Amino acid sequence: MRLPLGTKIFLGTALVVTLVLGVALLVTKRQADRAADAASLQAVQATQAAIRDALDGRSQTLLQLTAALVQVPVYVSRIGESVRTGERADLLGQADELREQIGAEWVLITDPTGVLRAWTSQRDLFDQDFSGGALIGRALEGRTTTGLWIEPSDAGDELYQAVAMPVTSPGSSATTLAVVSAALKIDTAFAGRLRRHTNSEIVFFSIDTLGVLQLAVSTLPGPEVEAAVRSISSEAPDSTSQSRIRLTLRGVAYEGTAGSLRTADSLTIGGYLGLHSRDADLAAYQQLSRTIRSAFLVGLLLALGFSVLAARQIVRPVKRLVEATRKVSQGQYTGPIEVGTRDEIGDLARAFGTMVEELREKDRLVQYLRTGSAT
Repeated sequence: MRLPLGTKIFLGTALVVTLVLGVALLVTKRQADRAADAASLQAVQATQAAIRDALDGRSQTLLQLTAALVQVPVYVSRIGESVRTGERADLLGQADELREQIGAEWVLITDPTGVLRAWTSQRDLFDQDFSGGALIGRALEGRTTTGLWIEPSDAGDELYQAVAMPVTSPGSSATTLAVVSAALKIDTAFAGRLRRHTNSEIVFFSIDTLGVLQLAVSTLPGPEVEAAVRSISSEAPDSTSQSRIRLTLRGVAYEGTAGSLRTADSLTIGGYLGLHSRDADLAAYQQLSRTIRSAFLVGLLLALGFSVLAARQIVRPVKRLVEATRKVSQGQYTGPIEVGTRDEIGDLARAFGTMVEELREKDRLVQYLRTGSAT
């Protein structure tokens, strides 16, 4: 089927405009997607650094305060004497005093063999051998240790950042009188502070002997959080590199990072997740994408409208020239040729009008000569 010239011009112009706008939209969308992904990665890295810094800062502060107190001669003398004589009431009082001054969740004291003598959180518990654990065992060797401590409870595993150090007799660092351990709980208050500082959801978990992740603390409520945590491979928190994960909870897409929590002998028995809302990160870019699509549609409609007008402006005078040519071919030389343009088509129309005028004069001359010869 042969298309009219106006239709061809219109379709060609619309095709070119659509192609140009489509390419511009695609390039802009790709740039926006790359920028959004970079922003999301930066937020995840910032969350990872903030959580790790907060954990390290708490451990370091706990360590410094505990070390400063257990070196005070009065405490050394009292703890050593109470351990030697077996005065549990005195040891509990000293442990309470240390806990209050350190600001710890609990403090425990063992004898030089690692046997529990006093524990502020379980006051009736004693004579338990803690020497087999890395935290207490290495402190018995004269080291200062830090690591994750997991305490089972009816509500699930409770996580603590714990430190332990030997209490030595003055003037003889080789003689260990006792071991003091202090701990800070990783609780909802701590997770809440991290959430406010990082603008991310925070999850802490433990890892059982089968390698299954167990939810301990979370700023995201709901049973689906625990199911999502358990779906994560236990190998992820043990990775030395930053591990990016993606989860969808309650219809919200999260992108985050996983980190490990280790014992004093570097055994991974817990970890954390910092989950940043990808939807929130991408909100600005999604709005930009919607704006781009809207601008594309508006621009396309405007371009098509201008294309229609331009096509009409071109086709209308051409049609008049075609009509005038048809009349001339039929011997009709009357009537002006008005195209209303001053471009090349206007020049063509004026030239054609001059030619028609000349043909009209010739036709008059022929008619005159025919009439004169007839008379």
